Amino acid sequence: MKSEKLLSRPNAIVWNAYIMGLIAWLAFSWLVTDHIQTTRTRTIIKQGIVTIDQQADNIAVNVNHDFEYMRGIPEVISSELDVLNALSRFSSNQHSSSLNIEQLKANWSRDIKLKSLNSHLSQISTALGADVVYIMNTNGDCVAASNAEKAGSFVGANFSKRDYFQDALAGKIGQQYAIGKVSNLPGLYFSRAVMAQGHIVGVVAAKVNLLTLSHWVNQADAFITDKYGVVILAHEAKFSFRSLQDASVASLSKEARMSRYKQDSFPLLSIHSLPGIFGATLKYFDQDNQPLLLTDRKLDQSEITIHVFKHLPEIGEVAQDRLNLFFFSSLTGVFVLLLIVLRIFFLRNKIQNEKRLLEILNKSPIAVRIAVEHGRKVVFFNSRYSDLIKLPETAGVDPSKYYVRHQDYEDILSELTQGSQIVNRQIELRIPDGSTIWVLATYMPIIYQGEDAVLGWMYDISKLKQTEEFLELAKRSAETSREELLKLHESNMDDLAVANNIMNHIMRSEGLRDPEIRYFQRPAVQFSGDVIAAARDANGDLRLMLADVTGHGLQAALFLLPLSRVFYSMVKRGFTTRDIAREMNKTMREIAVTGRFIAAAVAHINRKESSIEIWNGGIPAAYFIPKNGELHKFRSQHLPMGVLKDESFDVATEVYNSPLGALLLCTDGLTEAENASAEAFGEDRFEAILRSSQPDELFDNILSTVDPSVKTIMHRV
Repeated sequence: MKSEKLLSRPNAIVWNAYIMGLIAWLAFSWLVTDHIQTTRTRTIIKQGIVTIDQQADNIAVNVNHDFEYMRGIPEVISSELDVLNALSRFSSNQHSSSLNIEQLKANWSRDIKLKSLNSHLSQISTALGADVVYIMNTNGDCVAASNAEKAGSFVGANFSKRDYFQDALAGKIGQQYAIGKVSNLPGLYFSRAVMAQGHIVGVVAAKVNLLTLSHWVNQADAFITDKYGVVILAHEAKFSFRSLQDASVASLSKEARMSRYKQDSFPLLSIHSLPGIFGATLKYFDQDNQPLLLTDRKLDQSEITIHVFKHLPEIGEVAQDRLNLFFFSSLTGVFVLLLIVLRIFFLRNKIQNEKRLLEILNKSPIAVRIAVEHGRKVVFFNSRYSDLIKLPETAGVDPSKYYVRHQDYEDILSELTQGSQIVNRQIELRIPDGSTIWVLATYMPIIYQGEDAVLGWMYDISKLKQTEEFLELAKRSAETSREELLKLHESNMDDLAVANNIMNHIMRSEGLRDPEIRYFQRPAVQFSGDVIAAARDANGDLRLMLADVTGHGLQAALFLLPLSRVFYSMVKRGFTTRDIAREMNKTMREIAVTGRFIAAAVAHINRKESSIEIWNGGIPAAYFIPKNGELHKFRSQHLPMGVLKDESFDVATEVYNSPLGALLLCTDGLTEAENASAEAFGEDRFEAILRSSQPDELFDNILSTVDPSVKTIMHRV
């Protein structure tokens, strides 16, 4: 009776109700899709924050480590006696020189003591990895520098207006970013005062070119600003020398800006908040509207700030997915409400409405089918349904055969039997070609041609499911990556990195590039305790050292660093082989722990007297291979360094008058090298190669025969 009253009302009432319901449905769909978008966006932002925080922390650890190392360079040099003696020649109250830079450079470059100091600073700069190491008097004049013999020498230049110089004179540890006054290259400067009898007599400074530190920002999308808010190092060149919005660089005078940066103006790097509820978190650069996350780490002690950002293109994809989902939901609402309207009209005219329904379903952009016999037999389907299951004819087919989980369809039929409608349920279908798809399906019971039937319509959401699975996988991947990054961070802090840096400094000696020397070094483990050193003395004679410290890694490297310094320093000052051996033994005794010693050989090749002098303590043997004549072997005659006290240490050397030929030194890694069958190469086989080879071909014969895990040094006499 109630339905009859409804049917008797004008059609306008039905359509007005339809419009009102549609408006309500659209509002509901908009709110739901907005909630989904917000949730997915929060997930993406949370994962991105974890990533950039880890990256920023890792960069900060690396920067702090490098700064700590670089601050130590001038501290080490400031206490050296040669530096104190050089600066003591300059009175602390002297006036600035009236000579220009070229005149000062010429005068000081001719100074024998300063020239020796320049050479010493060059060796230190190479060993410690600094680009330039230089010394200034209290007026800021550079009196000695590691680049004194190179173009762009600092000698004679005045650096009194540099912050790092003024800080050092004030008793502070100076550091500053600036573009080089002489080199015009950006760099980081570190300084320390040189004290003599409680007074400052000068300043030691070390410069590290900024480009050599690009690894700080290459591991992520990152850039670094100095204390005035200017970008001094960036992964992308477009950020360099731009200033942040709150930068204080404008407070500097024009003269100060030109002195520090060699430019007066700095384009603004605008960072804007993205409109919307995530504006406090999401940013974008300048006119680029692509959303990104940005974090920073301010390192007060280093006077720099690390900025790390991450673009989030997924945010735009989520927004587009939201529009797609809203469109589908709206379309579903239109369709559902339309079906309700059609059902009302159907009660007024069953046949006419059924015909109209089929026309609408045939033209529907959504897959539709009708099944009778309790939903077991398809009697109607539209073209979209055929396209969905990729089968042109499905009439008479039981639709349950397309369900991956047959129980899903049984549950649907059971709920429909109880009078329920099923709206927007996610179902996985297996189509005849064997592949599977996900659909968002709605089912409702209807009367079709006087028979109970099930109307179902479906929308392909496979891509949406793939997106959800991808986000879930990305979430798990981000958690896994975080654990891996933590492990990698711990590994990077391992002392092997420090050992590698020290060994690289030791092996960068210019003496090893002498044309009369050939050497080969490859450790049997990741880091060995072997080192090779070579240098020319004031007479042009070649001095050699081969050392093998017990152990590997950082401890071995720490013992080799002071020994190599002793060798290079004493060769430069003209000490004898005996003096060098005694000083190295004394140094080893001072720094070594119980059970730690060094097998070493120190050689002096005197070209004028045609002789070879060798002190050998623990090295298997040294060989002289003449062009014509018998092989001569310099056997080990002493205990390794670090075993005996200074008063018991024997400095006796073996001197051999040598014709033309080659001198070869090697550690036990050569004779103990094993092949794939664990068979040692052996001393007999090695000496057979020496006797059968001419000096010029000896080195290549050894490398082609012995397993490449040996350490060898050869000099042509």
